[in-house]
Amino acid sequence: MGPVRQQRGASVGLEQVQRALRAAREAAPDEACGLLLRTPTGIAVEPRGVGTRTGFHIPARELAAEAARGELLGVWHSHPVGPPDLSPEDLNGLWEGALALVVGLQWPSAALYRLEAGTPRLLSLWTRAVLADS
Repeated sequence: MGPVRQQRGASVGLEQVQRALRAAREAAPDEACGLLLRTPTGIAVEPRGVGTRTGFHIPARELAAEAARGELLGVWHSHPVGPPDLSPEDLNGLWEGALALVVGLQWPSAALYRLEAGTPRLLSLWTRAVLADS
């Protein structure tokens, strides 16, 4: 993947996290997954790919097509059991500068990361209290 350019003022907000949370609940007990795409109004959380109980897969051709259009900012997925931490497998699927949104269903929570110099940096955290009504 090429470099990811963050649109000024674009961020993942509560509305996007709630959309991912709804998709995650529908997919449970499997993982849900999708893309974080740049739009004229911010970042869209788009369900894509296939989740299983232990992982997810988004076809490389979908990633490449969105990257070629300059719209791919990262990926999102759920953890049906456990917190919204990035696993070693999750990190293997990321590229430098990518955003990664992880939604944990056990105690509804979500975390947004950016991969910087090979290390995930936590950008935002949504707790159970914030997502309680979602």
